[in-house]
Amino acid sequence: TVWRGIGGLTACPFRFAILANAGGTSVVNRISIAQCGRGKGEDATPLCKPQLPAGVPSLHLIGKRDWHRSSSQQLVSAFEPATARTYTHAHGHEIPMALLRDRELQSALAAFFAEL
Repeated sequence: TVWRGIGGLTACPFRFAILANAGGTSVVNRISIAQCGRGKGEDATPLCKPQLPAGVPSLHLIGKRDWHRSSSQQLVSAFEPATARTYTHAHGHEIPMALLRDRELQSALAAFFAEL
């Protein structure tokens, strides 16, 4: 797996992911991980691709006025559809302190953590 290639792990070390105004979808499909842990020595698989969709629950915070909004929305598809959640806030690419008082966001976070 990718985790074995990155750190010698047998499984993903994360229980969930929270991605705020995240993008990079154009890069995800081009990633190759060196030494994925399949085989040893000369028989080792030199490169592998990440296994998508990622098998962890995810919460995606997306800014309504974010200039990278479409990339953030595309990234949702890199996660398991049954456990991927989105919350759209009224701001741009920044994470403003005003979100600390956003009751809808607080509810979305509480619901997300309750599902874990």
